[in-house]
Amino acid sequence: MNGNIILLGEYGSVAQGTATADSDHDFMGIYMESPEEVIGLEETDSKRESDAKDGEKSKPGSTDTTYHTLRKFVKLAAGGNPTIGSILFLPEYKVLTSTGQHLLDIRDAFVSKKAGAAYLGYMDAQIKAFNETGRKNRAELVEQYGYDIKFGYHAYRLGIQGITMMRYGRPELPLLDGKLEYAKTIRAGKIEKDDLLETLEEVRWNLQKSIDKSELPDYADKERINRFLVDEYQWYWDHGITY
Repeated sequence: MNGNIILLGEYGSVAQGTATADSDHDFMGIYMESPEEVIGLEETDSKRESDAKDGEKSKPGSTDTTYHTLRKFVKLAAGGNPTIGSILFLPEYKVLTSTGQHLLDIRDAFVSKKAGAAYLGYMDAQIKAFNETGRKNRAELVEQYGYDIKFGYHAYRLGIQGITMMRYGRPELPLLDGKLEYAKTIRAGKIEKDDLLETLEEVRWNLQKSIDKSELPDYADKERINRFLVDEYQWYWDHGITY
């Protein structure tokens, strides 16, 4: 990547506080394009860098980095995408320019009931996969623990983070106290499947109630986000640098 990255941070299990010795490192970066890349014929999109070879699974300790253009990032974040939106709430960043800080300064513009609905939708997808058997499940995990612990873990933490988003305007990063310990227990495969399903049902119910009772706006503040985009791109194109 060139020098127009405005923000780069690590998400995934490290940010959530549940990383183990076998965990890899997932980074996400945001970069700004030149006028030629936005207006001209030259196309640009998300880019990926990885230690792993094409088609190869990530190994413990390996690093995988995805870079999104600023315009694509804000569209996904405004739509409530949980993974994308979480980058705005990390405890620390590897790269953070002034432009990146300006993005963090308006992160509340992305928080809405629509984001809560997105968390719920992603949680439901994980629960559905958790309950299914077949190619979606990781056979080695099912054989070892009786169910796919990764689907169970992601369903739980999505529910918890969605609840805190609706109640406090930000996802819980990292997971805290008893919730963190419970998430680690899921990842260790130490919870019976039926017990975990019961917990997921309760968390899902609380997430739905949190959405229903939330005083957040229904949708992201697109006017404020658009104003930010225009101002930042205009500066970048006029001066040739992010700041």
